[in-house]
Amino acid sequence: MGDTNQNFAAVVEAMIKVKNHPMCAKFEEAGSAYMVTYPAGDFPVDGVRVHYVSRGKRKALEILLDKMERHWAESYPASR
Repeated sequence: MGDTNQNFAAVVEAMIKVKNHPMCAKFEEAGSAYMVTYPAGDFPVDGVRVHYVSRGKRKALEILLDKMERHWAESYPASR
């Protein structure tokens, strides 16, 4: 399964990337999900939520970051 310290470090690193992303106005962990609220702007949604029970925290954070990147790229006028 891997070293516990390495797994913890990977989760922390992924969480830092999410929190530092320009689309992250607010980050929350509620129940079994991570939620990001987007800043005010012309985005397709107001935020994103990913549950981590079945996939693990690191994978959920990677999915969250991918969705944030996609929504950010889709918000540019040239992408429409």
